[in-house]
Amino acid sequence: MAEITLDGLNKVYDNGFHAVRNVSLDVAEGEFLVLLGPSGCGKSTTLRMIAGLEEISSGKLLFDGEDVTQRAARDRDVGMVFQNYALYPHLTVFENIAFPLRIQKLAKTDVAARVRATSNMLGLDELLERKPKQLSGGQRQRVALGRAIVRKPRVFLFDEPLSNLDAKLRMRMRSEIIQLHRSIGVAAVYVTHDQTEAMTMGDRIAIMNGGELVQLGTPREVYDNPADRFVAGFLGSPSMNFFEGELRDGRLFSEDGNGIQLELDARSFAGAPPGGRYKVAVGIRPEALHRREAEFVSAEAAGDLHVFDAKIELQEYLGHELLLHFRTGDKQKTARSAGADEVATASENQRFYVKSSDIFVFDAAGKRM
Repeated sequence: MAEITLDGLNKVYDNGFHAVRNVSLDVAEGEFLVLLGPSGCGKSTTLRMIAGLEEISSGKLLFDGEDVTQRAARDRDVGMVFQNYALYPHLTVFENIAFPLRIQKLAKTDVAARVRATSNMLGLDELLERKPKQLSGGQRQRVALGRAIVRKPRVFLFDEPLSNLDAKLRMRMRSEIIQLHRSIGVAAVYVTHDQTEAMTMGDRIAIMNGGELVQLGTPREVYDNPADRFVAGFLGSPSMNFFEGELRDGRLFSEDGNGIQLELDARSFAGAPPGGRYKVAVGIRPEALHRREAEFVSAEAAGDLHVFDAKIELQEYLGHELLLHFRTGDKQKTARSAGADEVATASENQRFYVKSSDIFVFDAAGKRM
């Protein structure tokens, strides 16, 4: 088992493309860290540098304080699970799981014992004589997990392992992977572009954008306190609503073509300049837009409320929740409420309430204020 330290990792390809920029973070022994971000953000490249599958251009990689930056992949003692499973089609389940042990030239009795223990842990005992083509997607994923953990690696790496599974199976496999990780207790790094996987699985989430690490924290920390507009918009489904706005002489206004206006005291936002006019963006999550004032705020806190009206364009009843879509200016916005709420009618004018504490403000560069 090992602690992983990334110290200023960079990856620059021969054509000059800077895929990963100065990424530094620590993954504690037993921690499950998720690298999250959109396609092309550098998360898989970072994982492959940890695995030794990509050369590190500059910076250091440490396992328990030991520099492994220049060490070959086979010498890093890393277990990795890939998106496409990477199983050998001509080998049985038993042989696939046993393969890394046979490479290590372990005795046959030791190989059999460790494969049996691993298959029992993963519920594969009845499948050991089957070939991969005879397995479902979820079963193949378990075999890939078994092949990675049977070696008892120091570090566990996952590269979008659930992206090829259907939604129901992904949910079940999320739970199984977390339970498996807890039983093993090694440092794990998990790459995904799926925020649901990140929020439900990660002890902490490292959010990447444009090759850079833009925020690191627990799921609650990064959701409740996004560092910038990218993080705020990337996390949450439906995503955060943004209103263009302006700071005017210490007061914050958010307006659009339909006359929506929120007026806030700019002194409550860190870094707000005292005077002049500055362009900003105002962000409000769908669940922070309420349809009835009395539902969420007491009378004495009513001064903290902001109110605006908007015309409903579309409503989506999903059973456990109701999504109301309305337009401000040329952009559609969304409010979320409990599924038991009264269904709105298209073209109906709806009043929304929001508290100042549920409003995020970002400067022209996208930084949180």
